[in-house]
Amino acid sequence: MGVWIYPNIVKKEDNKIIKIEDTDMPKANQIYHLSEIIDMDHIRRKLIQISNPNLDLSFFTKANSSDYGNNEYENLTFSPSNVIETIDYISQTFEINKSKLISPIVEFEGVFDKNNIKLKEVFVEKTKGFSFFKKSEYKLGNIIADDDKAIIRVFDENGNILYKEEVDLTKEKPNLYYVDTKSKLRKDKIDWEIRTINVYDKIKPELKNIKELAEYAKKKNYELQITHS
Repeated sequence: MGVWIYPNIVKKEDNKIIKIEDTDMPKANQIYHLSEIIDMDHIRRKLIQISNPNLDLSFFTKANSSDYGNNEYENLTFSPSNVIETIDYISQTFEINKSKLISPIVEFEGVFDKNNIKLKEVFVEKTKGFSFFKKSEYKLGNIIADDDKAIIRVFDENGNILYKEEVDLTKEKPNLYYVDTKSKLRKDKIDWEIRTINVYDKIKPELKNIKELAEYAKKKNYELQITHS
């Protein structure tokens, strides 16, 4: 079972934390990409290093995980002003200093053909020999595109992946061919490209949502916390 991560508006009442669910408040959306980035030690350290010296990521790193038996931060809340400041610092860092950030500032979204179809199973052309003795071989494989790599993992005749025969699509541009899904025969050549997505584009909606919640909480004199459930 995965961990669900939400930014919540809360208030303290009789030494208890109560989650606020007003009908007019912004919807709290689950956090995916932002939490992944902050959980990566090298990204978090770099973010702190090049951001505003006052950046404090405690709002994200000191979450309420009481549903999982960790009560350390169950009663820890953050003021809306503190949260807004944190979100603004993160946004400014990505907008102004993103060139200084270590990977994954860009992630590989996948390999696509000219019809905007994401490619998975393909034939890759591999050549052996030189000049008149050059011979082409066509290897069946799966495209794996994630984080900082886009590769083809080639299959042997028994359908097993040959990890030593990976083709790195980020370093070379071989000829790729469509696969007939039924017969597994090679079909037409593919006009293909690798597409990337900037990580900041993925976290922007999450930053915006948290800031909207914080601005609402500020008007109502509420507080906030990140909850793992």
